[in-house]
Amino acid sequence: MRNTTLCHIEKDGCYLMLHRIKKENDLNRDKWVGIGGKFEDKESPEECNRREVFEETGLILKNAEYRGIVTFVSDKWETEYMHIFLFRQLFGRNKGVRRGRTRMGEKRKALFPSYMGG
Repeated sequence: MRNTTLCHIEKDGCYLMLHRIKKENDLNRDKWVGIGGKFEDKESPEECNRREVFEETGLILKNAEYRGIVTFVSDKWETEYMHIFLFRQLFGRNKGVRRGRTRMGEKRKALFPSYMGG
């Protein structure tokens, strides 16, 4: 079982997205993805979400809303529990990331990620 987070960071009708271009052998290489990642040992969903957002963007989360959990079940990969958050108050400055680059994308386009043909 794997626990992950995904944070929808929203501002002015757009979501902050990460273009994965820096990490070698990355399943998501060259894709635009949401902000988030895997839990570290003994982290809560909220702690993981705050850490991942800061690591990937430099932004500090205040009062992110927990929106639910999505369960992915596969016969090829371990089961994943993705904890979904929504965040609308930005504190700090988007500094870019070690895994790629970030930019705000229109909500309607962000809902159809590049790996789905959008």
